[in-house]
Amino acid sequence: MDSAQRIIVFNEGAEKMFGYAAGEVMGQPLTVLLPEHSRAVHAARIEEFGRSAIAARRMGERGEIAGRRKNGEIFPAEASISKVGPDTARVYTAVLRDITERKQAEAERTRLLERAETARAAAESARAAAESAERRAAFLADASALLDRSLDYETTLQNLAGLVVPERADVCFIDVVEGGATHRVASAAANDAMREIARQLHRFPRHSDEPYLTREAIVTGRSVLLADATRAALDPVTQHAQHLELLMALEPRSCMMVPLIARGHTLGAMAFVASGAARRYSPADLALAEELGHRAALAVDNARLYGAAQRATRARDEILGIVSHDLRNPLSAIAMCGSALDESLSTADDGVRYMVDTIRQSADWMNRLIQDLLDIASIETGHLAMERHRQDAAPLLAQLETIFAGTAAEHGVTLAIATSSPLAPVMADGERLLQVLTNLVANALKFTPAGGTIHVTAEPDGACVRFAVRDTGAGIPPEDLPHLFDRFWQARRGASERGTGLGLAISKGIVEGHGGSIHVVSQVGSGSTFSFTIPTAPR
Repeated sequence: MDSAQRIIVFNEGAEKMFGYAAGEVMGQPLTVLLPEHSRAVHAARIEEFGRSAIAARRMGERGEIAGRRKNGEIFPAEASISKVGPDTARVYTAVLRDITERKQAEAERTRLLERAETARAAAESARAAAESAERRAAFLADASALLDRSLDYETTLQNLAGLVVPERADVCFIDVVEGGATHRVASAAANDAMREIARQLHRFPRHSDEPYLTREAIVTGRSVLLADATRAALDPVTQHAQHLELLMALEPRSCMMVPLIARGHTLGAMAFVASGAARRYSPADLALAEELGHRAALAVDNARLYGAAQRATRARDEILGIVSHDLRNPLSAIAMCGSALDESLSTADDGVRYMVDTIRQSADWMNRLIQDLLDIASIETGHLAMERHRQDAAPLLAQLETIFAGTAAEHGVTLAIATSSPLAPVMADGERLLQVLTNLVANALKFTPAGGTIHVTAEPDGACVRFAVRDTGAGIPPEDLPHLFDRFWQARRGASERGTGLGLAISKGIVEGHGGSIHVVSQVGSGSTFSFTIPTAPR
């Protein structure tokens, strides 16, 4: 360029870079090769350079510049410039380098670095999330183990509050609703000062019409998250200024209150208080608190159900005690009087004798019912009395034949009893085992019509002896099979007489008390087979 910044030399490299032939730009101002927005600034810089004492500037010394090709494309470049001659006849020489490819490479490198950084951040976030999930899972597992240790829910909830602090809160309160009133059953705090404040907070009443920290969660059954537990946010949950000042003395930063809900009923609520700047609750923290509240509610509900069951069991045992003691005395008197009347009515008419027989049979029936009730209660509590010793099956089956031979003949039913020989002795209470067999045979007689047969067998079955009672009666409908061993359940059809509905349940309890098992196979129209196993006696 000359001193007026007109192009006087334009070499082949310039032609390739800008797309102009030398003849097209010779004598043209330099601005033809520059973007419009930089032309005035660039001309001023050259003039400033011309007036300065500097003879040359190296490539890239003034940073990146922009060029403009013939087709209008703007491209990045670096340039060096030098000057020779006096001011009036000065010549400027510029050497340019097109750095488009380098810029593209730098942009690609930057993009790849950004992508790598994004991937690294995502991996770090995933790792942190996985660690957080593991910590949460471990915390919930510890909480579940703690809640499962005892059915004393107040002690359990106090231990739970101690687990929450300091893992998830600086202060934890647990309130439970009983008899329409809310009681604080547990609390924990991170230090002695907070524990003293918590103790003072306990004295404030928690009625449905008084504000307190867990009230909204209990009344509405919905969780409350106070991400910023300011004085204004906590004022509605306090009863007066002193109450508020005590709560603020905990230096709360964030709070969560979650209800304890089980089987659709709100049993209480848990409050989590974070103090200082280290912890601020988020929706993720609330979700964890709600899961913990759900598990705590189940523990409270289970404990209450267990307590109710214990009270019901005690009440039942008291009633059974009355039944077994107070009713048996008059029943014995009725039975004795019935026997005395029977002996003295040798010449009485049939009507009177029928009434005497009915009295005696009814007394016997009530005695059996009382004994069945006592047996089923003993089975349920695991206290069924049994005296086990080596017992051969043959004498038991002989007794069974003696007991039922006459009754079977009256019903027109054949009673066939057989044992395999040799047969190992069993370890059993003989009277209880005979009780099971008599229950099964008595049931078979009820459902076997005249002309039918009842087979009673005993045979080896591995380390056990299998006893079986098979009849040729009407069979049992498939829908009835799952209920056969339920207490007080009776078949609705096919029986020649009704029972107590306890015989099979008692039989099952006796068999299982011996370490055996009882089963039934039946087909409507083809009869039924009840079988049970009793372990053999050790050598």
